Amino acid sequence: MKYNSRDDIPLEYKWDLDVIFENIEKWEEEFTFVDSALPRFSSYKESILVDGDGLHKTLKFDEYVSNKLSKLYLYAFLAKDVDLNNSVFQSLDGKIKLLASKYQNARAFITPAILEIGESKLYAYMAEIEELRIYKQFFDNILRMKEHTLSADKEELLALTGPSLQTPYNTFSLLKATEIDYGKVEGENGEEEEISESVFYAALYSNDRAYRERVYRKFYLPYMNLKNTFASLFSGSMNGDIFNAKARGYKSSLDAALTPNNIPTEVYQNLVDSVDEGIGSLHRWVGMKKRILGLDEIHPYDMYVTLFPESKQNYTFEDARSIVTNALYPMGHHYIEGVNKCFDNRRIDVYDTKGKRGGAYSSGVTVGVDPYILMNWNGTLNDVSTLIHEMGHNMHSYFTGRTQPNVYASYPIFTAEVASITNENLLHEYLYFNSSSVLEKKMLIETYINKIVATFFRQTQFAEFELWAHQFTEQGNSLNADILTNKYAEIFRKYYGNEITEDKEEFYTWARVPHFYYNFYVYQYATGLVAAEVLSKNIIETGLKGAGKMMKFLSSGDSMYPIDTLKEAGVDLTDKSTIQALITKMNNLMDDLEKLI
Repeated sequence: MKYNSRDDIPLEYKWDLDVIFENIEKWEEEFTFVDSALPRFSSYKESILVDGDGLHKTLKFDEYVSNKLSKLYLYAFLAKDVDLNNSVFQSLDGKIKLLASKYQNARAFITPAILEIGESKLYAYMAEIEELRIYKQFFDNILRMKEHTLSADKEELLALTGPSLQTPYNTFSLLKATEIDYGKVEGENGEEEEISESVFYAALYSNDRAYRERVYRKFYLPYMNLKNTFASLFSGSMNGDIFNAKARGYKSSLDAALTPNNIPTEVYQNLVDSVDEGIGSLHRWVGMKKRILGLDEIHPYDMYVTLFPESKQNYTFEDARSIVTNALYPMGHHYIEGVNKCFDNRRIDVYDTKGKRGGAYSSGVTVGVDPYILMNWNGTLNDVSTLIHEMGHNMHSYFTGRTQPNVYASYPIFTAEVASITNENLLHEYLYFNSSSVLEKKMLIETYINKIVATFFRQTQFAEFELWAHQFTEQGNSLNADILTNKYAEIFRKYYGNEITEDKEEFYTWARVPHFYYNFYVYQYATGLVAAEVLSKNIIETGLKGAGKMMKFLSSGDSMYPIDTLKEAGVDLTDKSTIQALITKMNNLMDDLEKLI
């Protein structure tokens, strides 16, 4: 269902922000309070070093301010995202980002002070003060990072560089969102259509091949025309990552990205190596698509279109709720109770309207406030899958926020995609085994394979390119548009093999992917899919035993290192066989699909 105005959407399909702040005036009052509280951090700079009581009071004050700041931030970005044209909400978002930077600067002395106290005193304080014992993992993590932590004045200085180092990404985002004109093309029905990023992605799934190609080639033109600008921004982002790594004494920018979460670099390398060894599976899929689609040549813009267009079905949001809750039934009563709270308490903003942010997300953990989901509902199976994906994020945040104390009431990016993809897998199993249609089964297998291609192979392709770009720069080389394009082309050819026909546009993908500005983020999509495959298999095969392990994972937060959290749930990402199992799964799925065809 489409709505012209947000005012036309029934209340139950819009999220309720009043539970965070009744109005903007209340937000402003809280903002002023937090801003005025920041100078109080200076009074703790000496007392934190005096005794255990001073340490405890400093940590509690930090948590107090952090919780208030998180609520301010949550309200500001949720309000902004449903109306990007609203200057008031834009102003709130800008103000809270500046305040967050001031907060980080004000509290920058805490970690160096804990290091100065030292391990023996910290353990003595914990023996003396019961309330401090809960911080053991927090203290151990700081002590582990001692060699990469600077003095208080240097930490403050480094915190001040934060906004400047964000300039490449912020500029990239503005260019994409507000200043690039992709032009117009002839639409599927002969009408003139203005291209946007959402139109581009939708077009890739269109059954009209000529339309796919028109949009694809036109969409890439601005990136090709502005290749030097984007190369400069890309290079600036790489240099920012390298600056932070060198400032903190890391061996490399990869080491700097993985060490804070205690992720062994072998996990990253195992992923790249395992995909390299199993790349024939992706080549096989390209050849299958080419053959089934009956194409003489298969191009990058053909890789998303379905093999089974006659299987289209439309879903209302109410249909989706029923499917989601049924698919997640194996997770048990407490999980379903959390899911229903999300639906019933207006934690989902459902429909697309002018000025609303595109895509979908879950808002994450905010202590004292249940998480929210943003959707842009179009009624496709992909929307159902997106909803259950974001619900996975939501339940991860929901149970973490309810189970863990403030200090551990979050979870790292490394585990962030695991719960959401596990939910997608449970959806696939539910739909597949409740379908009596061979056509639907073929479509569902294709969807699963596409997920492996997009989330495992493609994100590892990005990860390999990102690793090369950092290492190339670390070796003292300068990146430019031609070097980036040629290297991306080389990696693309390795991944997609001889079956695919090259298009020069594809080699400029480096210029348009925002995740390359996220400092070794993308590999976690691939490892998340690997972990989710293990967890969902356990839930399906062992029932409540597997669900129990999953619930423990969802409730662990930051109370353990993420690699250990996953090991307790039954996933060892340091073992290459865990990664290779997903490649085996893809080959099995292709076997099943060929049999059904």
